[in-house]
Amino acid sequence: MINKEEIKRDLTPEYLNVDWVGICEDFNLKSGDISLEQELKVEEAINNINEVLNQFINQNEAQYEVILSNTNRMKKLMKHEVGNLTNGTHKTNTLRGVTYYELFNTLGQSTYDNDSDSDKTQVEWVIEWQDEVYTIYDWKTYDREYTINELNTWSIGSKAPSDDFYHYLIYQIEQKVKEELLISKTNKMKVKIQTRRVYHKFAEVEIEVSADEFEKFKLDNGGDATLQDFLISIDDLYEGKIEDALSNSEYEYGFGLDSDANTNYNSSMNEMESEEEWRYDCTELQDGGHL
Repeated sequence: MINKEEIKRDLTPEYLNVDWVGICEDFNLKSGDISLEQELKVEEAINNINEVLNQFINQNEAQYEVILSNTNRMKKLMKHEVGNLTNGTHKTNTLRGVTYYELFNTLGQSTYDNDSDSDKTQVEWVIEWQDEVYTIYDWKTYDREYTINELNTWSIGSKAPSDDFYHYLIYQIEQKVKEELLISKTNKMKVKIQTRRVYHKFAEVEIEVSADEFEKFKLDNGGDATLQDFLISIDDLYEGKIEDALSNSEYEYGFGLDSDANTNYNSSMNEMESEEEWRYDCTELQDGGHL
């Protein structure tokens, strides 16, 4: 049964978030102005709905015990913490319908990561939960790429029965998926793309890119990939827009490299030998440079 003291919470961000920007876009509104009286009415209505949702959760029992106290959180162990803790563990359950990325987003980087097709296990998480140790791993895929991108059936190992751990893990994954879905609706980064073309035109466009897609790109490319690498990989999002902007811009005197030009464009063009120069700037990440 869910701990009743823990379940009273603010459900507004996840379930009652009003997409004002989406409403403006869907109804082609000129602006998104809202009066103080309207804000108060919306806040009152949301608070009422939030109260009803809490009552609904409290009156319905969970199908299995979900312990939400901080003392019972799962802890992923690092390699140096494992030692002989996994000695004697064996397969006690099967986790189905879950991808590597869902496990990664829920548990973090795997404890063991074997980049070898000869290993029976490519990735393995070692988890401490309620004074027991559990392992989650692929088994005999002999194909790291398949494990990362396609596998959705995993083994759970332990010394003790793992049904409670299995249900708790499923609960955590489902919560993380809901959280990611919510974030993906709003977690956009704005990136300014600029180009200078001799003699000389300047154009600038702004695009929105998904912070989640950028994180996945870094994960897929060894973790060292930069925003520059990511933008180059998705150049179809902005090249056409830049060309349209260039065709509508006027020719200017000079090369567009002097301080007056850069101040006017709010840019940092500096490649004297280049007939064409591209730059990017992302305020959210405080990152910018050449493309």
